[in-house]
Amino acid sequence: MNRRIASIAITLGVVVLSACKNSPPPTVEEVRPVHSLTLRAGQSSLGARYSGEVRARYESRLSFQLSGRIVERKVELGSHVKRGQGLMQLDASTQRFGVDSAMAQLEAARHRVEQSRLDLSRHEALVKANFISRSVLDQKRLALEETQAQLSAAQSQLGVAREQLGYTELRADRDGVITTLEVERGQVVAPGQAVLTLAADGEREVAINIPESRIDEVRSAKELTVALWAKPDSRYAATVREIAPDADAATRTYIARLSIKQPDASLRLGMTAAVAVTAAAAEPSLLWVPLTAIHQDNSPTQVWVIDPASSKVSPRPVKLGATRGNDVALIDGVKEGEIIVTAGVTLLHPGQKVLIADAPSNPAPQGTQR
Repeated sequence: MNRRIASIAITLGVVVLSACKNSPPPTVEEVRPVHSLTLRAGQSSLGARYSGEVRARYESRLSFQLSGRIVERKVELGSHVKRGQGLMQLDASTQRFGVDSAMAQLEAARHRVEQSRLDLSRHEALVKANFISRSVLDQKRLALEETQAQLSAAQSQLGVAREQLGYTELRADRDGVITTLEVERGQVVAPGQAVLTLAADGEREVAINIPESRIDEVRSAKELTVALWAKPDSRYAATVREIAPDADAATRTYIARLSIKQPDASLRLGMTAAVAVTAAAAEPSLLWVPLTAIHQDNSPTQVWVIDPASSKVSPRPVKLGATRGNDVALIDGVKEGEIIVTAGVTLLHPGQKVLIADAPSNPAPQGTQR
């Protein structure tokens, strides 16, 4: 009897274990984290911040006009100089020899002119006495004109030699500060080789690098505000003075120069600045969304709309309008107040539950990206 009961218990255990083994595991609904945006008419994500550097409005990279060896450097990095002040000196021995030679040639030309005048005077007296013909007198007049031309050429040569001597000293072309020194004493330089940079006193600017997709945004910005890293409480209004016509070969960005409207003494060259760009107001009737919200994958252009009650998404075909920077306008398919996904659109499927990443405990204010 006991054996029979044990056999029945073993059989029942095997049946229970088989049933547990064949039963499917419980399914867990996947929740995908996303970023979202509540649609508001006229809302746009345009606007950015850029790091920059305080620069002078005018910067001159000075160089010598002839080659030579530097024998004296009269300034240091950061030195403040005045217009016409000497900065560097080349070895001028060759140029001084040229000046001495030109002066000697000039003196010789003057003696020849004096001799030609005396000869002409004597021959004029002989012609009056009918001792020589007038043809000989004409030759003496031509000889005087020739020596006078030689004298003029010698004077010009002396001027060139003195100018070459002046080129051996590099002078400041304006008041300013030396910001770079690229050579040292004893170094041989070539004509046109930059030896230092002079930042002029006066106007101050901020130089920033902007990507090509943001050029129009910066150029048409409603407001540009400059803040100094060293003085975060200071704010300066600025305007775009120029944007480089071509991109930098290394960074592939465009250099923009922003003029500060009311600079003060706290703006020093080389300071780190942060530039905040406030974009112009968008059209009030358009719904602007980031390009990352648009999904195009073998289907009509669509966005993912989030149901606030169930936190599930559904695709919605939309019609696109104009683009501005990294934003695009939606002109059909959605309406103001709906919530759409702005990041992670390629990983969604209809009816999927989502979790808004970095969502605050309280509801986000309308018209802001969450």
